Amino acid sequence: MKIIGITPHNKKTGETPEELYLRKLGDLGHEVLVGEHFDTISEDTDVVVAMSEVSCKNAYEIAKKYDKPFFAHMEWLPYWRIFYEPEELWGFEKNSIYYTNKMMFIRMYSNYVYFWNKAHAKSLAAKCFNFCMKDFIGYDADIETKYIGPNTEKIVEYLKTHGIPEKKNEVTCVGRFVTHKRVHHVIEALKKINFKGKLNLVGYGPEKARYEYIKSGLNIEYYDSKDKFDCLARSKLCVSLWSGLVPAEAMYLGTPCVTYESPYMRELYGNTIFYAKNNDINDLSEMIEFCLNTDMEGIVAGGTHSIENNKINTHTVEDTVKLLEKLIKKAVDRKNESNTNRT
Repeated sequence: MKIIGITPHNKKTGETPEELYLRKLGDLGHEVLVGEHFDTISEDTDVVVAMSEVSCKNAYEIAKKYDKPFFAHMEWLPYWRIFYEPEELWGFEKNSIYYTNKMMFIRMYSNYVYFWNKAHAKSLAAKCFNFCMKDFIGYDADIETKYIGPNTEKIVEYLKTHGIPEKKNEVTCVGRFVTHKRVHHVIEALKKINFKGKLNLVGYGPEKARYEYIKSGLNIEYYDSKDKFDCLARSKLCVSLWSGLVPAEAMYLGTPCVTYESPYMRELYGNTIFYAKNNDINDLSEMIEFCLNTDMEGIVAGGTHSIENNKINTHTVEDTVKLLEKLIKKAVDRKNESNTNRT
């Protein structure tokens, strides 16, 4: 197939997972043109693919203009932004989102979902997100699930070059420095156990000043995304409270992961990672201390084996791309069926 793939690019971190998945479709024999926006496409294009909610409008309009099949993917709907829900559940403590901001998010996601819902086939990143979409649009939509996969190709290449070093008394968190990632919970949890090692924070964002303010005597160092594998490989533990990819990357690099209990993380990882009660910093500190003082080698190896053998819902990048291909073909088939029915 000749595929037009539309998805944002991140200049700070380089190739995004969505760009990777689109590029890897080329390994399956497809011709793929990837960009952030298209005004025109070739007449011989077979399908238009949006890999982010922000890309759905452009993808829909260009697919309609050229009468092409349209596949759309978005990760999820951030429930706390668009419904009445205590913001404390997402790390905002007592600082509620202002009504005007919430209305902005509602209008924004109404626009995203309107175009996503017009796709011939559409997906979210986990089945547990379907209920939120149903609440938002008011009915059961025909939603596919496109699970994620880490860049196992890049990880294997890293391991061939660097191997796994001796573990240091370090903990690593990877992600944007924003409130709902709840890195401030990790800082508070490490302070509770009087952690004497180093906390590596890999990412960027507006919360960095907050981390510096609350760290007390905790040793924190900040890194760019290019240093992610180095930090994860040498750390005793990864803490990833809301991220689908990072726990898998950590396990491949020999490092166990702790997260907060949530339907999303359970759906992706089952029992291959460790869970603390959601937003319970005391429980988080106890789980971190347990993992730091327990031999995790066999557990981590089991998690990697589960990824490579499709025993959990996080896959290798190759299997993720095959799933994406299957969903795109479903959009093409549905478009062809509708054309047949019209004639």
